[in-house]
Amino acid sequence: MPKIIIAYNNSHNIESHNFFQLCADCIKQSCVDNKYDYTSLMPPELTEEKIIENILTHKFCFIAAHGDVDGVYNENNEDVISTRTTNYAFKEKCFYSVACHCAKNLKDELMRIGINLFVGYENEYRIGYNDTVFADCAMEGAKQICSGSTFEKSKAFMLAKYDDAINDIYKSLDSEKNDSIKNTLFWDAAFLLENKENLVFEGKLSLTLSDIV
Repeated sequence: MPKIIIAYNNSHNIESHNFFQLCADCIKQSCVDNKYDYTSLMPPELTEEKIIENILTHKFCFIAAHGDVDGVYNENNEDVISTRTTNYAFKEKCFYSVACHCAKNLKDELMRIGINLFVGYENEYRIGYNDTVFADCAMEGAKQICSGSTFEKSKAFMLAKYDDAINDIYKSLDSEKNDSIKNTLFWDAAFLLENKENLVFEGKLSLTLSDIV
């Protein structure tokens, strides 16, 4: 079966490390549930060298870390995967990220190389008060991919997960009397909608993970 890289920046010195850990825990559980082997890469092993070394024997790379238009970087602001790294080993592999802005130049670079799937966000990934809801939405596509769904169906499930989460918040707003809580809920819904609209889920969408040999 395809092996999965789970790379994430859980360094306590960086912002959003708890959220990145939540996302990593989610895909680890999906791997366990569906009997996929995985390799964890976290600081100090969250490096370009470790990613390239492992992608040679793995088919799917998940990464949760900070990013920009050119790539994703580690706790030392070093490139982990970017337009400046050597990425040819990603040909016919899958890349699934929770990182700001990386669905711009990095996406174009990986698609040019011939990646089978790219998942990422075009602009800033926003995290609200209830980070568990945000992690559940961000990881729904990976969860569905691990369960055997085609990439196309996994994308549809992920978009529906965002819609359900937003609708649940709006229902809570209708009955909430506390203005402070209402304000928090409003911004959570707004951030989820923004993330959904910035989601990029492209590639050979008729494939499943088991098709990647």
